[in-house]
Amino acid sequence: MPDERYRHTQRGWTIIAASAGLATAGVFASLVGGRSPAVYVLVPVAAIMALLMGTLTVAVDDSHVRIRFGIGLIRRSIELSTIGSAAVTRVPWWVGTGVRRIEGGWLYNVAGRRAVDLRLDGGVRVAIGTDEPSALATAIAEAAGIEPVHTGEVDARSFAWPAIVIALLVACLGVLVYMQTQPSRVDLSRERVSITSMFYRTVIPTSEITEVVVTDSAPAIEARLNGFALGKTRRGRFRVSGLGEGSLFVEMDSPPFVVIHAKGSFAMLSYRNYEHTSKLIEGLAKVAAR
Repeated sequence: MPDERYRHTQRGWTIIAASAGLATAGVFASLVGGRSPAVYVLVPVAAIMALLMGTLTVAVDDSHVRIRFGIGLIRRSIELSTIGSAAVTRVPWWVGTGVRRIEGGWLYNVAGRRAVDLRLDGGVRVAIGTDEPSALATAIAEAAGIEPVHTGEVDARSFAWPAIVIALLVACLGVLVYMQTQPSRVDLSRERVSITSMFYRTVIPTSEITEVVVTDSAPAIEARLNGFALGKTRRGRFRVSGLGEGSLFVEMDSPPFVVIHAKGSFAMLSYRNYEHTSKLIEGLAKVAAR
């Protein structure tokens, strides 16, 4: 391998943030969705995106300019002898990142709007995105024996905004999880019992209620069907030993548990605050007495 005159790796924070967002969405879907296959699709896709396109490495040696995305499956080598000019330029915002077809050739860009525009033999154009445009243009020009063209741009890097994007994604996930763990709301009427949490809701017509039982035994869960499970909190559809499939809105370590049996299903509730459970029992008793 020839001695390198220049090597620099630029991180594609937009792609990394998008990958983090996809992975977060997959994990969250699995967290709240039980059998959701999203985690098995989105997390691998996010990992592949980050590995293939998360960085752009440009190296200049005595014979070539070498461009490599991520782990190197996407790469290109340009012979120095074919380069006629190297100019610092700007990339229009709408062109985007990745490998892009541009007028007269190709753009290889991982982030930002700055690039070094190479004009090759036969009028072929190769633009290389970089956050070190002056340094890269100089290294290529010196290696190729040509004069670089500078536009007076100042090299500058900004790492704040991608960190903010990732932090916002994590914060949004945290808020959604927090809201899901809050006490479920129960609305009682002559016609129905409605139980609601952030993402789950079940409605039981009072005419279908067969029994209301209060027990100190936590449910023995056999399977999560379409539900949320975090710590001791359970929300959504589960299969419970001895009861079958039904809806849980419980804190597993907070008895007593109120079980509303209905035709073909059930709903179970409990609260960390015993007063909430006591009021629920009283309200259900009034509904049953009507």
